[in-house]
Amino acid sequence: MINYRDYEKHVYDWLKRKHGKDNSFTFSVRRNGSKGAERDYFIGTEKSNYFGTTFWTLPINFPGSSSDCINLIFGVSNEQYTYLFEFSQTNSPDGTQNKLALELIVSLKDSHIKNLGFSHITPDGNKMFSLKTTPRQSRYESLDTMLVDIDKDLEIIIPTVNNAIDYIKNESPEFVAHRISLDEYDKMQKKLEKRFLKYKENQIITSSESEMISIIENEKRVVKVKESPLNRILYGPPGTGKTYYLKDQLFDKYTLKETSITKEQHFETVVSGCSWWQVIAIALLDLKKAKVSDIHNNKWVQKKASLSNSKTIRPTLWGQLQSHTILECEFVNVTDRQQPLIFSKTKDSHWQILEELVTELVPELYDLKDSVDNYNPNPDKEIKHYDFVTFHQSFAYEDFIEGIKPILPETDTEEAKDLGFKIEDGVFKLICTKAKNDPENRYAIFIDEINRGNVSAIFGELITLIEIDKRQGAKNELSIKLPYSKKEFSVPSNLDIYGTMNTADRSVEALDTALRRRFDFIEMMPDHSVIQEESVGAIKLSEVLKIINQRIELLRDRDHTIGHSYFVGVNTEDKLANAFNNKIVPLLQEYFYGDYGKIGLVLGSGFVEKLKNHNIDFASFDYENANDYKTASYHLIQVNEDTVINAVEILLGKKETILE
Repeated sequence: MINYRDYEKHVYDWLKRKHGKDNSFTFSVRRNGSKGAERDYFIGTEKSNYFGTTFWTLPINFPGSSSDCINLIFGVSNEQYTYLFEFSQTNSPDGTQNKLALELIVSLKDSHIKNLGFSHITPDGNKMFSLKTTPRQSRYESLDTMLVDIDKDLEIIIPTVNNAIDYIKNESPEFVAHRISLDEYDKMQKKLEKRFLKYKENQIITSSESEMISIIENEKRVVKVKESPLNRILYGPPGTGKTYYLKDQLFDKYTLKETSITKEQHFETVVSGCSWWQVIAIALLDLKKAKVSDIHNNKWVQKKASLSNSKTIRPTLWGQLQSHTILECEFVNVTDRQQPLIFSKTKDSHWQILEELVTELVPELYDLKDSVDNYNPNPDKEIKHYDFVTFHQSFAYEDFIEGIKPILPETDTEEAKDLGFKIEDGVFKLICTKAKNDPENRYAIFIDEINRGNVSAIFGELITLIEIDKRQGAKNELSIKLPYSKKEFSVPSNLDIYGTMNTADRSVEALDTALRRRFDFIEMMPDHSVIQEESVGAIKLSEVLKIINQRIELLRDRDHTIGHSYFVGVNTEDKLANAFNNKIVPLLQEYFYGDYGKIGLVLGSGFVEKLKNHNIDFASFDYENANDYKTASYHLIQVNEDTVINAVEILLGKKETILE
């Protein structure tokens, strides 16, 4: 167990690293060093064995207030680490700001944060209203393990609180609340640095504080860090914003501006997007005239080789040179040529590139070469360190890891009869290679609808390698020999794996049990607050969604409720009718397997008509108990902009029958 000050320092370094990767991630530190707290990074005391930080500027003022409304609290209990998020405000607020702060904290009780669980909710009548989250473990022996779990909680808490603040500010613009701005963050950091430097002049310092001062005095010293990788699946009913969350909250986390990468990293990015013939062509634009050995030693070819799994680089060079050689060259006898034809070979076995043909056929090669030779980063260009894929029934191991793929001739003449094969990397192996070659940055793969593929077949032997402690460089690192390339392979620790899973999909039960225990599962249920302000006429859509889901849960289960996204942006009668006709009703048909009677129980007689059928006469035929078949049947009603409001009012119980 590290001492209190080193504990603070470790947490501070972790938060700083998160800020370094994404400067929009800000946090608070102690502003003033009161007596006995000159060396503290955060609010809190060593005597009480706790310290805390916040991520929002949210001023409050009432008798006895001493901290922020929202705090991440770090504690020590029985020589073990603990944490919790606390949301608190007085139940007797004075003034608009304090009242709105209480409204904010109370609203969080029924937000996505409740999925984390609350270890404490103050009973009615208390002076303070307080919520305390339940940590993922009651105690931690490893601080790094606890920080990984806190990171998981932050991914839920920060966007939820941000949305709740925005909602209140839409109604009350005077409410002062926002994520700590970069300017506020910088000012707090400068005060902290000034305090540490001042303290250095007068006091004996610990080794951790000495390190802090050294960092300040040397300004921007780069510290390479390793963060524990994430394996996470977002799951829930359809329309709850799982895929939207990936795009809205996570994509930017793995996206860099071109100005933030080095020239060498840019070079690697360019080469990784080039085919073999392109890097050979650019090498010859450098060399003008060269033998294969010289081409092999060129930096473009060497970089491509480092990113490739090929063990036969020289044969690859020979094959690419010959297949892209002009037809007039008498020293190349290969008949199967592929466009563009830009190479030529001399009698003494020197290769050269015909620049007039490059200018005509592939001028982009000059742009690629110039972007590396004269690297001038574009501040508007983004570098994506992630890949996105959707699993489906036909998706296979060969698409995900590696497989043998045909090389189709680029001609449809009868002479092109030979069909070649090559080992081609799949999407997961490609992103792993990028991550391994860039250990200072984090990478991610996002797998949408992960349960729709045959997971055990797609992941194959990698089902073990993706475990956190089996990653490259981890305590129990494992590698395996891939079946096609016969090369050793391991999963890097700077690669995060995210998935989404629709709980209403029938294939969810087929999700491999081995995969289940290797991922964290975050539930995303319908969130009525997202459409709290959405309405059509006098119809509040959040109320419609709530009632529909109550009935579905009673007739089926909570996994088959419907998400709030079906009503997002619905603000006219026409859009409301379209949402029911083309989205909600077809989904309910799937849920209830065509049992329109149950759909009627959910939506009411405005959407489903009951046909009694007792007046139907069968053909003249003697059949015992024929009249028993004269049972009621049900017919779906297509609503339109003129009838949808009436139908929804019946759904809500505000009308008993459709008005004539």
